[in-house]
Amino acid sequence: MRADPGDIVPLRIGLAQSNLDLAPGWLLDVSDPKSVNFGKHWTAQRVIETFTPSNETVNQVVQWLVDSGIDSERLALTPGYNWLLVHNTTVEEAENLLNTTYYHYYYPGRDISRIGSEGYSLPESVKKHIDIIIPATPYEAVQPIPQQVIGPGATNLGGLAGLDTCQYLITIECLRHLYKFGPGNSSTPGNELGIAQWGDSLGPQEDLDLFFNNFTTQPIPKSTAPELVDLSYSDKENATDLDIFGYIFGSESALDVQTAYSIVYPQNIRLYQVGADSSEAETRSNFDTLLDFFHTSEIIDGGEAVTNVLSFSYLQTEATLPVEYQRRQCIEWLKLGLQGVSVLFASGDSGVANRDPLTGETCLEGERFSPSFPANCPWVTTVGATSLASKNIDDGEVALDIPNPFEPDQYISSGGGFSNIFDQPSYQKKAVSFYLKNYPPPYNNSVYNPSGRGFPDISALGQNISVIVNGNVQRGGGTSASTPIVASLVTLLNEERLARGKGPIGFLNPILYAHPEAFNDVVEGSNPGCGTEGFRAAKGWDPVTGLGTPNYAKLRRIVLSLP
Repeated sequence: MRADPGDIVPLRIGLAQSNLDLAPGWLLDVSDPKSVNFGKHWTAQRVIETFTPSNETVNQVVQWLVDSGIDSERLALTPGYNWLLVHNTTVEEAENLLNTTYYHYYYPGRDISRIGSEGYSLPESVKKHIDIIIPATPYEAVQPIPQQVIGPGATNLGGLAGLDTCQYLITIECLRHLYKFGPGNSSTPGNELGIAQWGDSLGPQEDLDLFFNNFTTQPIPKSTAPELVDLSYSDKENATDLDIFGYIFGSESALDVQTAYSIVYPQNIRLYQVGADSSEAETRSNFDTLLDFFHTSEIIDGGEAVTNVLSFSYLQTEATLPVEYQRRQCIEWLKLGLQGVSVLFASGDSGVANRDPLTGETCLEGERFSPSFPANCPWVTTVGATSLASKNIDDGEVALDIPNPFEPDQYISSGGGFSNIFDQPSYQKKAVSFYLKNYPPPYNNSVYNPSGRGFPDISALGQNISVIVNGNVQRGGGTSASTPIVASLVTLLNEERLARGKGPIGFLNPILYAHPEAFNDVVEGSNPGCGTEGFRAAKGWDPVTGLGTPNYAKLRRIVLSLP
């Protein structure tokens, strides 16, 4: 449906930044365990100053807007100096400015729309100064969907019951046995675990208290709750828990937070809450809202910093987003790594496929695999999922590939594959080459890109994870379950480093790939999709479970040996 000419469409102009070609090298310089600069993370102010757009870029773009009839009073740079905002832009103004036509694009069968166009054009004078303008296509504002499934209840299992019940319900006892970690014992200020949440979806405090009383091995006081950072949109009264293809955000945070508390307590959790849907959400993604906040003036000026670890159980689809948009956002995650932040994303629950949120299609042309975003970004850590290999927990794990309890004709399988946009980073070339040489996938290059960034990097259990929803014991799963598990273990590792006067680990991947011996190798299973069996798990890294699942005791020795 054509957008009304008088509607307001907030324009965000992504200004070309400085020194981006040097950014990957700088990140690896502070993240590679063999580097003399390992752990020497940058301040937020240094990041801003290094990548800020040139004066020429800012002046050229501002002049173009003013010459086009936009009052300079309506222009503002974001605190990170990477976006130029054009306030109160009407659809008619935007269409004239960009030589395009805006439409409302609706989710199939839902009265929810996103505004966008089929493309736009810029004058030659500003093309090199602008990466992207949002909204461009309708996909930049499609809200990332959670990668979780809440299965049938487990009312006969009312609490911790030892390792014999792990086949039915994964509790903290099962996780500790598999991944060789103990209870948290300290809570260094500033080392809270950061978890992203869409909408007001944590659930009642009573659920948390019930979980604390039944599913944790050390006492967690009643009424313990995450610290909330409210980033909801300005019209919060119109915000809702968005329903996309049957995914309701309501149980997502319950799974993330309850799982994390059982691992990191007495450390606390900081919940970054973003409005799931509103009129403002029609033109921007929640990821963009979070990144805006992480580069706010309060943080830059020495206020409350971003948490050392960020856990995201949401994703979008690589094929639906403009390449420029993904490259730009990937750099923003890289900037957090430079500051010592470990950023972890779920790899997805659809194997080598991914659903187009506006059409429902799960694959590209023919059998071509469809990677997820931001899991495809080389500068984040991507987490896949596993399940127990048998009733005996000591038999290890296999790649997650289980029937969807609500859609019997579909499966939940560990997302993985190779990006069609991002090149393979240096830290994983050896591991990926070993896989491709020794376990070559039976597909040609029209199906997947063997030179692309491979993911996931690491995995953890993603089936039958204990969670309480509305007073009932449920079993959660998917990479929404595995991601907070890994993020919680990284928080514990940081806690031990901080207790010894060291800094946080920061970007994890160079350490992970340098030490494959610190993982439980997962060699069975696959991640089917697009009419194929997907990729096969194998010895070493694979595009199903990554390097495997963590052995905390081994990782602890490694990270504590680093400066």
